[in-house]
Amino acid sequence: MGKYQEWLIDHIEKHPEFIRPETRRNEILGFLKQPLGDLCISRPKSRLRWGVEMPFDTDYVTYVWFDALINYISVPGFLTDDETFDRWWPASCHLIGKDILTTHCVYWPTMLKVMGIPMPETVMGHGWWMVDEQKMSKSLGNVIKPLELADKYGVDPFRYFLARDMVLGQDSSFSETGFVGRYNSELANDLGNLLNRTVVMADRYLDGVVPDVDSSSSTIDTLRGTADETRKAVEDLLPKLDTSRILEAIWGLVREANRFVETQAPWALAKDESKRQELEETIYGLLEVMRHVAVWTYPVMPERSQRMWEQLGQPGDISDSQITDLTWGALKAGIRVQPGDPVFPRIDEVDVEADSEPTTEEPEVPEEPKDEDQTEEPDNLITFDEFGKLELRVARVKEAEKVGGADRLLKLQITLGDEDRQIVAGVAQHYTPEDLVGRQIVIVANLAPAKIRGVESQGMLLAASDGDVVSLLLPDQELPPGSGVR
Repeated sequence: MGKYQEWLIDHIEKHPEFIRPETRRNEILGFLKQPLGDLCISRPKSRLRWGVEMPFDTDYVTYVWFDALINYISVPGFLTDDETFDRWWPASCHLIGKDILTTHCVYWPTMLKVMGIPMPETVMGHGWWMVDEQKMSKSLGNVIKPLELADKYGVDPFRYFLARDMVLGQDSSFSETGFVGRYNSELANDLGNLLNRTVVMADRYLDGVVPDVDSSSSTIDTLRGTADETRKAVEDLLPKLDTSRILEAIWGLVREANRFVETQAPWALAKDESKRQELEETIYGLLEVMRHVAVWTYPVMPERSQRMWEQLGQPGDISDSQITDLTWGALKAGIRVQPGDPVFPRIDEVDVEADSEPTTEEPEVPEEPKDEDQTEEPDNLITFDEFGKLELRVARVKEAEKVGGADRLLKLQITLGDEDRQIVAGVAQHYTPEDLVGRQIVIVANLAPAKIRGVESQGMLLAASDGDVVSLLLPDQELPPGSGVR
């Protein structure tokens, strides 16, 4: 093998894309600084009873790493199906774990060179998924079962987390709590909420039809500019296989679009006929953003992206759309959106802690009800008139931040449509500030202002709790901020 050492070093140095990331490339170049000796590719049958028999010596079989590597070319048809082999080889990217780097970046290229077969364009050595900073191990009992997680939460969300959370080439730590947190924050809140708001507003304010507007309108300059920057970032990062940074760039556009909704306030524009054109341009821009995002996320979430595509009213299969062919303004007027069920429904965090095993405890026997005439009337009843004094209204969260020195409190800047307010809510242990920005909530709007930890609160957020879990009370569809709760 040493005969090909200088050739291999030269190939790696002239083709920086051959081994990725750079840390793995440097690792192999460091390994190649020492002289390479020959490797034995066989073992006697007396020591290894299984394996492919050597054609020239029936007492020996090929050693595992040698015949295993050959599978990469024999399966796609080497020497048996030239047409299939020419279609699939060489591989554009060979994805491997970092612990088998030498085998795939030294031994395998040398074997291919000797046989005169082209090498993969890129060998990607990815990191390990850890649990609590430890390698997964059956002996430790910390092995994650991906198929069970995919069944529980859906394949696409699980794929998204894996692509989003592992930085190229580095190890990453997995936890179900971390998965649910990212799902709720980025998929349910950021993307799912934006899709639902956009489609619902198009349906409500534009009769569900994509408007015929100038896609270069100054109204949507911000969205168009951010989409253009995102497209450049995606196209630059795709050849580098940097999925985490690709998704990070896409979510920059998603968050910009959510901010744009708050700035433009389509529900307010819809009340003013003189603002009709601005309303149409605003919703067109949001629909165009969603079209871009659906196509960009398709490689990671094919099934959910197709559902997004269908709710946007786009014809055909999203797989026919190419990432590199996306152009701003190609969204056709006259197409009708198709509102549907949430593509990314929020995961109740209680599900994360729920034991999937059936309980073995005896069910609790309910107490026998008392006779009706023995039942005392509760002393906490209120009259309809008293309840009518409460003013419950829908609000939207514009900004959110933690209250200094208070683990449980968040300070929220909200809008009621005709006025903005500040409220303090004790939900910081259950929701991050990012979880709440852009969401609709329900508040008690006529509560007397009060200071909580020195911060004035002009209302009260409504949430349900069983003691351990807190869940916000939310309208089940988009409503104009300020709408009353009856």
